[in-house]
Amino acid sequence: MKRRLLSLLIMCFLFSGCDAVEQIYDLINRQAEIESETVGETVAPPVKAQEGGEILNGNALNLSMRFPMTLNPVTNEDVTIDRILKLVFEPLFALDDNQRPVSNLVDRYYPVSDGRGVLLKLRDDIYWDDGTPISTFDVSFTIDEIYKSPNSLYYDDILNIYDYSRIDNKEIRLVFNGHAAASLYSLCFPIIPEHYYRGRMDADDSRSFKPVGSGAYKFGAYKASAGLELIAVNAGIAGGPLIENINVVISSDIETDTHAFEQGVTDIITGDSAGHGKHSGKKDVGVYAYASTYFDFIGFNYENELLNDPKLRAAIARCVDKEYIVEGIYQNFAFIAETPINPDSWLFNPDARALPGDLTEAALLFEWYAFPEGFDGFKIIINAENDERVKIAGLLCDNLKNAGVESYVEAYQFGAFVEAIENGDFDIAVAGAHLSIRPDFNFLFKTGENMFFYADEAMDALLNEMETAANEDEYLKAAHGLQKRITDETIMIGLCFRKHALLTDKKIGGNIVPTIGNPFYTIDEWRINSERK
Repeated sequence: MKRRLLSLLIMCFLFSGCDAVEQIYDLINRQAEIESETVGETVAPPVKAQEGGEILNGNALNLSMRFPMTLNPVTNEDVTIDRILKLVFEPLFALDDNQRPVSNLVDRYYPVSDGRGVLLKLRDDIYWDDGTPISTFDVSFTIDEIYKSPNSLYYDDILNIYDYSRIDNKEIRLVFNGHAAASLYSLCFPIIPEHYYRGRMDADDSRSFKPVGSGAYKFGAYKASAGLELIAVNAGIAGGPLIENINVVISSDIETDTHAFEQGVTDIITGDSAGHGKHSGKKDVGVYAYASTYFDFIGFNYENELLNDPKLRAAIARCVDKEYIVEGIYQNFAFIAETPINPDSWLFNPDARALPGDLTEAALLFEWYAFPEGFDGFKIIINAENDERVKIAGLLCDNLKNAGVESYVEAYQFGAFVEAIENGDFDIAVAGAHLSIRPDFNFLFKTGENMFFYADEAMDALLNEMETAANEDEYLKAAHGLQKRITDETIMIGLCFRKHALLTDKKIGGNIVPTIGNPFYTIDEWRINSERK
């Protein structure tokens, strides 16, 4: 993370210097050279009849992305561009709608090296757009190229691969730094063709803007002034996309995305809860919510001896009304979550349940609790920039007082908030975390590594079981145990996962199921509806 922040700061410095104009002109000239070589032919697709009087027509699906420095998914650094490139390039494994890594380009896989690696067998029916079979040469080439690109969105995934060895064109052995079950999350990176990109990986190479992939859509044409055109592969054939063309316009920022969507220039927009209210009440907009990786929770300072008592933590938890928080503060754009494992996840344990909020019960528990002489209340801290968490802190403080325990809130700017946690200058913190797609909870719970000074041998053992699980059954069992430990001991008070949403124009229909890893997860099943006559 520090590396990426540093890269961004360097970029900002470069483009604010005296040579900024020269750099911009160099970029424009490079784009002009690439465009002069780019060819793409658009053919009007046929109209197909659908049941119920609806039809699929040749009208394109209109999307947006930022200005690309490349259309190579390995060296691309922008999330909006990556979403589009997911339509062109396929990964070895993909996250399904239960956030589970499932085989994609892989036919079969087996754990090897005592669970520290896997043997992958690629499917026999997969080809690049130019007809070349996909092989393990492509897999090894992709791994090497991502490793050379430290700013790649997939660089951290590759760091988990310790070694690899090709067995033949369809089998490859991967050895991980960790164990196989957890490491399958690291194999959700896109594969690129070696025969096409070998020696042509530089951003100023024309092939960086003429991608060859293996996805549901293939490259049609690209011009910086007009955007990117994608054409469906096997459109109209069973298993092929129903929408035959995708046009991608270049957008400068989120505000421009929003304006383009409102004006009908684009058909899709993604966003978090902050942007939902602006569109969700409109009759002509479809809203498809899905869980994000943003987890909000209440943490305890375990350097405070009082808070080492699980009974006291449970009493404090009784002062938290999660249903009101989700409905009243998050306006239902969140899912209640007791632990940092998402309720939509295949790892979710429905038996890991925290006690519900109950001020009467909390008051009884506090009445029998012997607070030490001189206790002047719990200090609740919050970062002032986050409106929702400020409200949650205020609500918790009021409820604690109503239950008979003095408390007070101190709001900090984010930097000071982080510093207060690092220094242990708090009792209770209303906080949040952007979790990785691969479950990794050491920063919350592991002794000596977590931010709340928490130490527990039983929790360390569960974390180790997850990290060393050789298969899915072992991984699931450890994840279930971890969740039960969190709720049984009230190690933290889980609040919710915030929702993201895919907003669509009324003309877009079909089976629309966005996921954390890919908002266009079921795009093969989307359709463009004509107006009924």
